[in-house]
Amino acid sequence: LGLRSTSLRNLTEMWRILRPAGMLEIFLASRQGELLGGLGVWQHAGVVVEWGSVQSERARVEKLYCSDLLKWEVIRWGHGRGYRLYDLAGVAPDPDRADPKKRGIYQFKAKWGGRYRESQVFFKPLKPLRHKILKLGSSLARKLLG
Repeated sequence: LGLRSTSLRNLTEMWRILRPAGMLEIFLASRQGELLGGLGVWQHAGVVVEWGSVQSERARVEKLYCSDLLKWEVIRWGHGRGYRLYDLAGVAPDPDRADPKKRGIYQFKAKWGGRYRESQVFFKPLKPLRHKILKLGSSLARKLLG
């Protein structure tokens, strides 16, 4: 589905380490042997969290809605295992002012009937100097372009 080699290496490592621990699952949608889409989820402490969704060009062009199928399968799968929450992951907090893509993501996720909830994000850069340089570059680009 067009994943870069870095993404495939990361995915392989996540599968190798997290899948045996029961913390990672990947769902695939296909038709007549053709891969149309995929959806990755983490699960821990009764919560399933979506982390990656991809679909083929054919699925997009032909509007095959494989993302809907995959989400439904995750819901059925999680329910059958006793998970209590399904976190569809990030959306723009104010989609009315966001671009059409962000509005579309918000609408797609809202149709599943859940609630919007904010959460804190914490991270620790493994390479602090590189992180500072990238953050400065990003800030400058926003000022120049915005």
